[in-house]
Amino acid sequence: YGGSGYPYYGPVCTKKPADIVLMGDSHGRHYAEGLNKLLAEPYGLSLYIASGTSCFHLPGFTRKTAGHNWDEICPASLEKALNFIKANNNTLVIISHSWASQMKIADLLDFEGGKKNKSIDLNDIVSGILSLKKLIGNRTLVVIGEVPRAEYNLYDIFSRPSVPFIKKIDTNIYLTSKARNYNIILNNHLKVAAIKTGKFIFLDPHDILCSNNICKNTDDFNRLIYSDAGHLSKYGSEQVVKGFLPELKQIMRLK
Repeated sequence: YGGSGYPYYGPVCTKKPADIVLMGDSHGRHYAEGLNKLLAEPYGLSLYIASGTSCFHLPGFTRKTAGHNWDEICPASLEKALNFIKANNNTLVIISHSWASQMKIADLLDFEGGKKNKSIDLNDIVSGILSLKKLIGNRTLVVIGEVPRAEYNLYDIFSRPSVPFIKKIDTNIYLTSKARNYNIILNNHLKVAAIKTGKFIFLDPHDILCSNNICKNTDDFNRLIYSDAGHLSKYGSEQVVKGFLPELKQIMRLK
C-alpha cells in the first residue's frame, strides 16, 4: 500500500513547516510514497500527511454511517490538515479521496452542526472543494481524481499457492481492466469545474494508467500498480506521481 509506513497525521521526517500537505482518506494517503520519493526527498521539501479518517476532508461534510461520531470526527480531521497548511504561506495542498465511495456514505452539516440528511452529488463535491480553497487562501490546491481500480485484489490472486489439482491461474486476464464509466464521469466533472472556476488544479490518474479506456494493473514486468483492488501500491504510487511530476514541479517552480 502506497501509504504504508507514513503517518496518518503529521510530518514525514521533518520539523519544518509544510511545503506540501497531502489530504484525504486512504485514497489520498496512497500517494504518500510517490510524493515523498519523487518530490519531497529529491528537492528537500517538507511533506505532511493528513489522511487518518475515512470521510471527505472538506468543509461542512460528515458521514452518515453508524458506529462513530462522524459529525465531530470529520471536521476535526479537516482542522488538523488546516493547521499544517496555515503554518506556511506557500504550502502546496494536494487532496484526493475515493470520491465515488465517499459520496455514498457522506452527508452535509447544517449551521448547528446537525446532519442535513442529503444525498451527495458531484456539485456538492465541487462546492466543498471551492470552500476548502477559500480556507487556504492563495495557496495552490491540487485535486487528484478517482483511480481506475483493478477490480480484483491482485496481490491476493498473484500470491496464491499453486495447488496441483487446480488448474493454474491465467494471470494475463488480470493485467488490465476497462475504465469504469462513472469514474470517468466523476473525473471529467472535476476537470471541467477546475477549468471553469480557475480555483484549483485537477490531475487525473486515468491519464497515466489508461489508454483508450483500457487501464494497466501492472507494468511490463508484472509489478503491481495496486496493493488490493483499488489502493495504489508503493510502486503504483510512484508511477502515478511520476506522471504528475512535470505539472507538480511547474506549480512549485522546481527545475
